[in-house]
Amino acid sequence: MKPKEIRWPGPPPFIYTKAQAAADVLTIKKQIVHLPGAINNFRQSQGLERIPLKDELCRSATRKTEHMVIHGYYGHEGPEGNQAWAWDLARDEGYSSPYVAENLMECYVESAAERMCKIWEDSLGHRRAMLGNWHEFGVGFAINEKGNAYVAAHFATRR
Repeated sequence: MKPKEIRWPGPPPFIYTKAQAAADVLTIKKQIVHLPGAINNFRQSQGLERIPLKDELCRSATRKTEHMVIHGYYGHEGPEGNQAWAWDLARDEGYSSPYVAENLMECYVESAAERMCKIWEDSLGHRRAMLGNWHEFGVGFAINEKGNAYVAAHFATRR
């Protein structure tokens, strides 16, 4: 099967191959594994307790990033205009509370986890999400056809 050709402005065209995609997945995984620690270090620096990383919220965050890649959008609102998209994903993973926060980022696959966290720290809404009264959180990522990473963090409280 021939790799999909992606045309950038001006020659030459960039061909994003399966081998490059696999290499990008490994690169971003090496960074994402440090993101939960960076978030919890930030929480501690602000006098808050660390919160546990949960598989269910990692799945909901990953599903969000995969959905953005598949449907070609970037944002908190789903393509159908659903404002509660993060809540829907968390509910699908067994969370009954509507209290869910979502941080998103589009970045290069080489971006360091500490840099990702710092960008969120410097944004009031993202900062509030990381410092909220959450009981647990999860992170996930997907890579789009240009080789950029979409990263999500979901913060939630079980009630």
